[in-house]
Amino acid sequence: MEDLSAPNVVKLVNDLIATAHSIPALGLAAPQVGESLRVFAMRAPRAFYSHPLYYDDGESHYTAVINPVITARSSQMLLGPEACLSMPDKQFMVPRATVLGVKYWTLMVRALFCDVSGCSAAHPVWVT
Repeated sequence: MEDLSAPNVVKLVNDLIATAHSIPALGLAAPQVGESLRVFAMRAPRAFYSHPLYYDDGESHYTAVINPVITARSSQMLLGPEACLSMPDKQFMVPRATVLGVKYWTLMVRALFCDVSGCSAAHPVWVT
């Protein structure tokens, strides 16, 4: 996506966050709702709350991740559960890197870098 402030992008991000929050889901990607774009909403890990852009009121917060690029990946893997909204009664154990470095954009048209580990790294990052 080139124009991150385009009305259709803002609406998609807001819809993804609202839908993920109402389900509730850990995250929801644009391809899951029929949009072939590199954007998803995720419940932000605790590490995000230490960033000055985020206010920690004890509630779960969702953040938009636009055009993510994995910048680093540990070789150590962690088996963790994966669930799917289209198969709510099923869970699968899948291996994922224990630490990821990710560069992504927000709706504020700001590039952010995030290093996540443990459970946060075990959540899928869709990069196409």
